[in-house]
Amino acid sequence: METHKENNQSVSPTKHFLIGFLIAILATGTFVAGAKVANSQMLSGQEANLLNWLFGRNKSPVEEVDLGEFWRVWHLMEEKYATASSSDTVSIEDRIQGAIEGMVSSYGDPYTVYLPPSDAAIFEDDISGNFSGVGMEIGMRDSLLTVISPLPETPAERAGLMTGDVIVRIDDASTEGMSVEEAVRKIRGERGTDVTFSVYREGEVDFETITVTRDVINIPTVNTELIGDAFILKLYSFNAVAEDRVAEALREFENSSADKLIL
Repeated sequence: METHKENNQSVSPTKHFLIGFLIAILATGTFVAGAKVANSQMLSGQEANLLNWLFGRNKSPVEEVDLGEFWRVWHLMEEKYATASSSDTVSIEDRIQGAIEGMVSSYGDPYTVYLPPSDAAIFEDDISGNFSGVGMEIGMRDSLLTVISPLPETPAERAGLMTGDVIVRIDDASTEGMSVEEAVRKIRGERGTDVTFSVYREGEVDFETITVTRDVINIPTVNTELIGDAFILKLYSFNAVAEDRVAEALREFENSSADKLIL
């Protein structure tokens, strides 16, 4: 049960500090989420000047890179590569996308990814707060596509998918060598349609087949709870509505009897 103070009651310095600290955290999280959005434009003059200042050079690091070997291999593949009768010709766009993905992956940072337009659209759906799918977080564990967590009250949870389930197949497609982004594209779909998973669950002998009917997924953002003198704010997702939801929760904290804030 929550109790509220009158609106004209002053807010304590402690509450001001807690609110300011939380806003700083939210701003950082929003920046990290936004940093993943793909940008196809070249460095602007302002960005190049910043690089010059950082590295103390007249030219940016990009301008000093020798791309001779890249173009040598590019032309060699153009000249020598023979397309098999069973395979499609690789388009110039596909080759450019592959080169960009390879460059980004060479940094070896699992949290830095390049999003081509199709994946960028999925990412924007994610941060919008709702999309059509099954409602679960997936990722790679020991190079295996794994359910990180089904979201509460979603088709994935209701169908019985559990944290730790290894996804072996999505419909008729094996997940061996499949990226998380490719898996997400296969899992997303029209509301009311089905997607079937073959999963391995620790302790089980056989694979389990689970069919899930897609629905509109509203990503949980913020939940609040008052326990004694502690106001508990649970932030589930840095998405497009997170700032407004947190602001509402902080107003609720201001008007509560709590003098402790737990994030």
